[in-house]
Amino acid sequence: MKKIIMLITIIMLLMITGCPEPPSGTEGMSLGEVSDIIIKAGDGTLELSWKNPADSDFSTVKILYKIEGGAESEYSGNIDNSGTAISGLLNSSIYLITIKTIDTNSNVSEGLTVKAVPSVGVREFFPGYGLTFALMNDGTLLGLGTNQYGQMGDGTVTTVETVKEIANNVKSVSTREFVTMVLKEDGTLWSAGQNGHGQLGDGTKTNISTLKKVAEDVNFVTTSGTHTMIIKTDNSLWGVGENDQGGLGDGTHDVYADKTNFVKIMEDVKSVATGLQTSFILKSDGTLWVTGSNSSGMLGDPSISPYIWNPQQLMSNVIQVSTGLFHSMILKNDGTLWSAGQNAYGAMGSPDTDSTNKITTHIQIMSDIASVSCSDRDNTFMIKTDGSLWGTGSNSEGQLGLDDSVYSPEKIMDDVLSVKACNGKTLIQKKNGTTWGMGLQAYGLLGVTDSNQYEIRTPIQVFW
Repeated sequence: MKKIIMLITIIMLLMITGCPEPPSGTEGMSLGEVSDIIIKAGDGTLELSWKNPADSDFSTVKILYKIEGGAESEYSGNIDNSGTAISGLLNSSIYLITIKTIDTNSNVSEGLTVKAVPSVGVREFFPGYGLTFALMNDGTLLGLGTNQYGQMGDGTVTTVETVKEIANNVKSVSTREFVTMVLKEDGTLWSAGQNGHGQLGDGTKTNISTLKKVAEDVNFVTTSGTHTMIIKTDNSLWGVGENDQGGLGDGTHDVYADKTNFVKIMEDVKSVATGLQTSFILKSDGTLWVTGSNSSGMLGDPSISPYIWNPQQLMSNVIQVSTGLFHSMILKNDGTLWSAGQNAYGAMGSPDTDSTNKITTHIQIMSDIASVSCSDRDNTFMIKTDGSLWGTGSNSEGQLGLDDSVYSPEKIMDDVLSVKACNGKTLIQKKNGTTWGMGLQAYGLLGVTDSNQYEIRTPIQVFW
């Protein structure tokens, strides 16, 4: 009877006093966390923005940061409603940023942690075969990845497993297969990598592991990996490298037609794109000329069989051309996009998914297109005039950022400024200055600081 009375007394006390609550100011509480964290890297700075939780008792946030492996500090600067900027950081160092929420009782959440790397900012990315180059706003060229032929240009043939400075005062880069061509601000052209066809333009067929100066007065460069085309400051077009099927367009074509020194092709050229033993030449008047192999149908003219060795006019009113290994995409000045070649995995964006069939005449795929970028590996990306990014083709390594391969263009994301893709990886620069990647991530090629992730199958913000 006494036990029953004691139990009733305990129950009554609990009803009166209630269950004990944790003291205010407790860390690690199960509170609503922030979401949609975006980080914009700058010179010694990290600009943060996020979405606050919808909890009615949410008050503010607490920000902690540290260099990976170092001591943690609490950010003491001003924090507005959903963003701030941390300055005084070390460039090229990996920082861990933790954002914790605080409620009206001063309880603190466990928080969310992201990684970021302050830098002077990326001007443009150049993904290649097993490597990635990042051209920074100050003209510094950074590199990361495989290097078996010296294509990194750093004087070695050893894989570069951490981001490394390769060159300075760089304007642009073209890299494909195992070849790298670096155009500097002063108009000099430098090359490194595999040189079996003379495609590096140094007068030999010997591989080069240290960037070597090969031309001057250059304004533009592109390489297929076996032949290289340059536009000089006087708008003349020059070519070097493999030419057994007329890819250079200099009028020669046989197994002995490789060129180890640049030869002049034509005048008044605005741009050029290179595919496998093919060249697409865009002249200043908007006319498009083609030369080389048409075995895949990518030249877009069925009368060319199997190849031509002098440039032939294909169409007019063209503003951009992009090429994969076996397909071409042509953007006209009315915003329409046209494609030809092999449609493996839907790379052309055509409903015809039979990769054995060649579409030998360019067909219209889309409209309202601002720019187009072909990957070598059965993909095409398009940016529409509204800034939305679309993709088509193989998604075998997650390089489309979609659920699966697609055989006609599908939307990936909005507010995109530029996109580059090669060898199963894609890097995207958005209008807000952030960079996003998907696809192959071995050696950290996307800039994701956790290089143990072999594939990134959905777009993720990355850092250089």
